[in-house]
Amino acid sequence: LDQFLGSIKFKKVKISALMGDTEAYRFAAQIMGYLTSKGYEVDGVMQAVYAAPFKGQRITRPDAEGTVELDVGSR
Repeated sequence: LDQFLGSIKFKKVKISALMGDTEAYRFAAQIMGYLTSKGYEVDGVMQAVYAAPFKGQRITRPDAEGTVELDVGSR
């Protein structure tokens, strides 16, 4: 995560966790705490419904507004 975020230009990070998955939400909250401690602007932790469930985490490159999206799926 540090390596990826250190290699791109962005304004903030938006974190989403798989809706209804308590473990995913807790992990997303830990990631948010870590990123804010590093000085990144984080747009909270949202819960989301995805078209297809996924495992692990995925991160996108910044969108037009400079927001990086980090999604936390099931374990």
